[in-house]
Amino acid sequence: MTRRARSVFRAGALGAMLLLATVTSRAMCFEAAGQRYGVSPLLLRAVARQESNLNPRASHRNADGSTDIGLMQINSSWVPTLARYGVHAHDLWDPCANAMVGAWILASNFRRMGDTAMALGAYNAQDPQKRLAYARQVLRHYARLKAEEEIALGAAAPSLNPTPTPARRR
Repeated sequence: MTRRARSVFRAGALGAMLLLATVTSRAMCFEAAGQRYGVSPLLLRAVARQESNLNPRASHRNADGSTDIGLMQINSSWVPTLARYGVHAHDLWDPCANAMVGAWILASNFRRMGDTAMALGAYNAQDPQKRLAYARQVLRHYARLKAEEEIALGAAAPSLNPTPTPARRR
């Protein structure tokens, strides 16, 4: 391998490691937020996938003048409420803080409305039909993420029978 090829390979490997570290740290944010507020970390990831495609720098300006911020697209209308708890608008750009706030909002929806699709949909919409449509989209992401997780765990799981079983004699 040439010196240039090794350099390119190392740069690519470093980039892959940084990406993996970012994904892993973000996964830990969902775990911590889910544990703190009693919401499935996988459901939090599904909401973030729906809201921002897991982009912590996502921002969306709404027709009403509010802005959705970060990974979980926390609406700026929450800022006055969050300020009472010491969380400010600039904090929402931190992926872990954003995941915590998203988990807090979802948990309060579930407490208020029960563990239902309507409570999940209330994360995004006021209209009942839009809530159900949103919940269906998030649950599709959830199912996909669950399947990916099971495949990854299956591939990473150690064999229960590491030695080959001898063939039976007839």
